[in-house]
Order: sequence, then structure tokens, then C-alpha cells
Amino acid sequence: MKKIVPDPPIDQPSSYLLTTPTLSREEAIARATGLMQRLIKAGDEYLEAETEDERIYALDTLEILNDVLGGLIVHIKGLESTP
Repeated sequence: MKKIVPDPPIDQPSSYLLTTPTLSREEAIARATGLMQRLIKAGDEYLEAETEDERIYALDTLEILNDVLGGLIVHIKGLESTP
């Protein structure tokens, strides 16, 4: 008998990407800004890719960076809601 397991939620960053709990709001925002700049660069790399391997690599990079950025945003939102 197979165990039925629900799909993981897709509206949240991957659970394996956690931020350091001691990361301050300012540090988290600085890291998020750097990740956004890297996302732009990865997007450009995807658009300029000449081979299928380059496109796949760029898409993988975009996906990973997006997950990390999502984790940082969740962390920042948690800091914003803390008195």
C-alpha cells in the first residue's frame, strides 16, 4: 500500500534554505539587494545563452537564487513584525 504524501507548498521558499537567525534587518536587506542584482545577471545570461546547457544552467541559477531570496524576504518580514 502506497503512502499518500501531499505536494510541498509552492508559495513558500524551499525549507532547506534558512537564514541565520541573528541576521539583522539591515544585513538581510543588503544580502537581498545583492541577490536581486545576481538574479538580473542570471536572467541576462539566460537570454544570451547559445546552447541548451547554458540555458539550463542559467535557469537552475535563477531558481536557486529565487529560493534564497524568498527565505531572506520571509526573514525580513518576521523582523518587521517583531516589536
